[in-house]
Amino acid sequence: EKKAKGWRWNIFKKTGFPLFRIKNPYNLIIKAGRWFFIFDLIKALFRSTFLTEYFLEKNLQVYATKLNGELLDIGCGTKPYQKFFPHIKKYVGLDQTDTPTKSKDIDVVGDALNLPFQNESFDSVLSTQTLEHVKDPQKMIFEVARVLKKGGKVLLTAPLTWEIHDEPNDYFRFTPFGLRELFEKAGLKVLEIKSLGGLWAAAGQTYLNAMYHTFGHKPILKNLLPLIYFGENLSFFLFDQIF
Repeated sequence: EKKAKGWRWNIFKKTGFPLFRIKNPYNLIIKAGRWFFIFDLIKALFRSTFLTEYFLEKNLQVYATKLNGELLDIGCGTKPYQKFFPHIKKYVGLDQTDTPTKSKDIDVVGDALNLPFQNESFDSVLSTQTLEHVKDPQKMIFEVARVLKKGGKVLLTAPLTWEIHDEPNDYFRFTPFGLRELFEKAGLKVLEIKSLGGLWAAAGQTYLNAMYHTFGHKPILKNLLPLIYFGENLSFFLFDQIF
């Protein structure tokens, strides 16, 4: 068999320095994708919410593959995470019209405490950072269990530490033990509970939130904050990975 000849792209023709060498043209696409990912990651480090966004999206991508069939997204907002579910047969977003996003992406306007669907309507249920905004979390989980088909799965995220937001509709924070209690009372079997980051990530996000609300609206410091966010995000992220 003849081996495919490696081909070299050379930007520095005078020095002969190879930028990269590939044997398969399709590897170029893979390499480009990796560079775009790194570029997006670096851009994200300049945001005050990087730590929460990174761990949330990373885990959603991992667990999205466990959901299938017809999916209900409770508190969908602008459906920012629908991109992780291309394999889903039907994606239905439910939210209220008085939410901060006032999104046009809402498919069904409704209340999480009284879902407008028949029993066993969905194979999967997704809810991200919504449970803290309902007045009766236990009733919401009962409703989730009601509309879920037998053998269906739920993927839900909720905060343990976060400042008061979306006032006055911000009611609760949740420990792993509290979440387990809510689900088991509703007759649902808890397969796994995982934290979105560790102690350093939680401490770092709290610190960055304080920086944003203290200095984010002051003209003198406003333009400098992204540089501070970058350094602090990187530090807290590395500490969270090491310790």
